[in-house]
Amino acid sequence: MQRVLVMLALAATVGVVAEGAQRTAPQTNTEAELRARAERGDSQAQYDLGMGCGFQPDFKQAVAWFRKAAEQGHAKAKHSLGLLSNSGHGVAQDEAQAVAWYRQAAEQRLPKAQCSLGVSCAKGSGVPHDDVQAVAWYRLAADQGDADAHTALGLMYVTGRGVPQDDAQATTWWRKAAGQGHAAAQFYLGSMYATGLGVREDGVQALKWLDFAASRASGDEPAKFIKARDAAAKGMTTAQVSQAQRRAKTWTAAFRPRQT
Repeated sequence: MQRVLVMLALAATVGVVAEGAQRTAPQTNTEAELRARAERGDSQAQYDLGMGCGFQPDFKQAVAWFRKAAEQGHAKAKHSLGLLSNSGHGVAQDEAQAVAWYRQAAEQRLPKAQCSLGVSCAKGSGVPHDDVQAVAWYRLAADQGDADAHTALGLMYVTGRGVPQDDAQATTWWRKAAGQGHAAAQFYLGSMYATGLGVREDGVQALKWLDFAASRASGDEPAKFIKARDAAAKGMTTAQVSQAQRRAKTWTAAFRPRQT
């Protein structure tokens, strides 16, 4: 029963971990300088202007700049056009066109595009549903260290989609992503420690990772993660909670230098 509950909770999220990725504001000088470079044909400047328009937001203008950059082979611009085509922002919603853009960028070895293409395959969005192909694209992205891909592979293993069901493998992939600060992976890893699936049950480790997830989550995730953390803490002694907090402090101190 415990396995069924965990797998049902996780299965609902397979194929969505990469959506909304690549939402980082461009690092630029002044907008006038950036626009001048873009109008001279600088594909990176065109991409950065598109990202800036996406944050304002002016999605139609973002699409226009991304297209200019994509025409010059800019992989991230192609991926961004795929994301906008998938969501219907600034352009007609078209899942098949999104896949076409993802594929172009994925073939240029852009890990986020490979992960997005894996998502499309896993969901059957714009392409026939194919879990085996989804896993293949996730692996290509994971081989480049992409945390979303690591997380997605964990979900595929825990639910047995495209690969033999394997809790230990799921835990291994989530540990890789959790070590990069990926909140969802930290939540999944903490849940595995709490239930003893794929790893020896360890309430202290569970609380450590669930606390990380709760503190790093965004969007609709915080409430779910906080609820899981608080539930884990209720069954622990004060000494165990303190031990989890010490481990969290040690890990955080080591994690911060890796981000610089």
